[in-house]
Amino acid sequence: MSHRTHILTAVDVSSKRLLNAWIAHAKAEPPNISKTYDMRIPISEDTIITKKLPISNPYSIPRTFRISSSRSDIVEVREEVVNINGLGSTTVTLLFHNVIRNPVRLEILIFVYNGESGQQEETIMLNVTYID
Repeated sequence: MSHRTHILTAVDVSSKRLLNAWIAHAKAEPPNISKTYDMRIPISEDTIITKKLPISNPYSIPRTFRISSSRSDIVEVREEVVNINGLGSTTVTLLFHNVIRNPVRLEILIFVYNGESGQQEETIMLNVTYID
């Protein structure tokens, strides 16, 4: 967890008089990871690699969800908005772009948001290992 506090001021440049001041406090916490998947991606592959990721609706009514990646330069979500029936599930396609050329392990987060309120519903961690 991290905290930051900053003082912001507005000053009239001609009179050098203080017009207003604000204190901004920000607190950041790591997301609550609900699921973790291990994936192995060959670095020798020259095409985009696709993987399916299951997404569930825990509510008894139909919901719209918006899905995004913490590293969209590496993992793109094909279906960014999905409608899921009550207590139903679907899969979304993840596109792994061919940008990693060395064996490495990355943690990439997939965020699932309520499509109407924008509130975060779930965070899924992908442990992606790029292999020779």
